[in-house]
Amino acid sequence: MKYIVWFSGGIDSTFIAWYLKKQGHEVLLVNLKNTYEPNKCCSLPTDLIKIADFLWLELKIIDVTKEFKQFVIDDFVQSYLEAKAPNPCINCNEKVRFKILNKIRQDLWFDRVATGHYVNKVYDEKNNVYTFWVSKDAWKDQSYMLYRLIKYPDILKYLDFPLWNFEKSYIKEILKKEKIPVNTSKESQNVCFIPDDDYPRFIKQQTFVNLPGWKIVDVNWN
Repeated sequence: MKYIVWFSGGIDSTFIAWYLKKQGHEVLLVNLKNTYEPNKCCSLPTDLIKIADFLWLELKIIDVTKEFKQFVIDDFVQSYLEAKAPNPCINCNEKVRFKILNKIRQDLWFDRVATGHYVNKVYDEKNNVYTFWVSKDAWKDQSYMLYRLIKYPDILKYLDFPLWNFEKSYIKEILKKEKIPVNTSKESQNVCFIPDDDYPRFIKQQTFVNLPGWKIVDVNWN
């Protein structure tokens, strides 16, 4: 089978690439470059190439900065200006990442797309619907990040999440045993495209608007 693997250079996507190749599948690594600035989620191109070369796999780096800004960054900024809580990762998964990966799959005549998300995709054949269940490693479960994909059965049909049945500790052991070079830095938290976590600075940079110093209160206005 021919697999597109969304590749960040991190532990999970590197394991997926190695695992699928070991099973005899044809694997193409695809990195979606979403910003020009340093990014928490993805390694630098030189790191990605190093890992791809070790695995003897082809790597394509696709520029999605235009789509990412339109559907993720702009929504993030506008939400804060309206005092709302944005969901950048959820927006990315629904409106950018998986639609583009599936388009690449179609254009290159590949069979499936695989990512390193910890989620169990279950298909109800009787009702022709997909649901997401908690992965075996509940501490790493990411079903909450993908829930909007339920609206896109034509995409979900071609998506695989092989990590649903693995423990993170086991994956680390395998990579160490196989001596596979991988980005083992601290796993990304918060917003990937704001590496210093300075949201006011980022929003001002995007809009030239200074965020006011809102007060945080409880239900009794304390």
